[in-house]
Amino acid sequence: MHAYGESRTGGPGAQDIDHVIPFLLDLGLLSEEDFLAGGVAVETLPHRNRNNRVMVTEKTGFFLKQPETLAEGSCRTLRREAEFFHRQLSCGSPLADSLPRLLAYEPTIPALVFELLPEHHTLEEFCTWSHGHYGFPIHTWRELGRRLSRIHETLRLDFRREPERAPLPWIVRAAVPSPYSLVKLSPADLDVLRIVQSSHAIRNCLRSIGELWEPDTVIHGDIRANNILVHSEGSSAEDVRFIDWEMCQVGDRFWDIASFFEVLVRFWLSGLLSPPQGEMPEIPQWPPSQAVFQATGRAFWQGYFTPQGHDAGRSQPDAAKMVRLCGARMVQSAFEMTAGAADIPSSAVLLLQFCENALMDPHKAASELFAIG
Repeated sequence: MHAYGESRTGGPGAQDIDHVIPFLLDLGLLSEEDFLAGGVAVETLPHRNRNNRVMVTEKTGFFLKQPETLAEGSCRTLRREAEFFHRQLSCGSPLADSLPRLLAYEPTIPALVFELLPEHHTLEEFCTWSHGHYGFPIHTWRELGRRLSRIHETLRLDFRREPERAPLPWIVRAAVPSPYSLVKLSPADLDVLRIVQSSHAIRNCLRSIGELWEPDTVIHGDIRANNILVHSEGSSAEDVRFIDWEMCQVGDRFWDIASFFEVLVRFWLSGLLSPPQGEMPEIPQWPPSQAVFQATGRAFWQGYFTPQGHDAGRSQPDAAKMVRLCGARMVQSAFEMTAGAADIPSSAVLLLQFCENALMDPHKAASELFAIG
């Protein structure tokens, strides 16, 4: 990787798609021979950041990540991600096989350049289409649990070095928005807010997060289906990579754990709302049944808290706490679904109803709904 924090270009140079190739040439990551061979292709990807995928050959390329604007908040989270990768990949970290490889960081733009993993699929793609796996990939979720456990255990050292306690997730304040926040809500956001404020179970859950929150490691902070990459060939072990570490911070490991369960809940509910079209009905176990949903969640839970893992000797994991944090994460997703929208989608309503049902009795939900308690 190019020296951390070292400016190589002397100023902005990759802010739009026309400047991506000159930028990579200047960094020495792309050669003129690569470019003249005629196989280099640049694609802009939709995201909250300005991202570009650069294909050099069928199996090699670069992923260029920049903030959409130069607002301080956007640049700050990108710097946070660069610092995280610098710490983890510059000292032979055991997490190297769980992260994409950072090739360069240009602070003056700012921009991060990662090695592209074109054979990997997002967890959403991998689970939805199965990619050669006939049946929901339960074994993949067990591996995800194992991998997350190793990440959290490794990052405990960084946790001890952090001088300050990081803030709680923003969603804990959602039920009582400030006037400044209230005026920015869309009509659909207001519908979500009304549902949240009318639910005793959801309000109590959000109020309880501060008491439940126990910072014990550095967490990813933004686990979602598109931030996990998976590659698997046949019965071989999966190559799993955790990407997009902009929101990493000192926090409670159960937030990352609960976020995985929230992803699983949405897979299940989305299949119920929108049955797959075309060839999808021919693939067994999609959408996942409740039994498959429970088996998958249990595999992830056991993968994380396996007696052979880093948590051996610890007290029994708090399944009810996971349910409460998962509930908070579901509320956050509902607001994300309605951002800027006029009408609340049925998927957000269903997610909030599932959330309320689980939070009515978190202990019972952990045992009977999630099958982990």
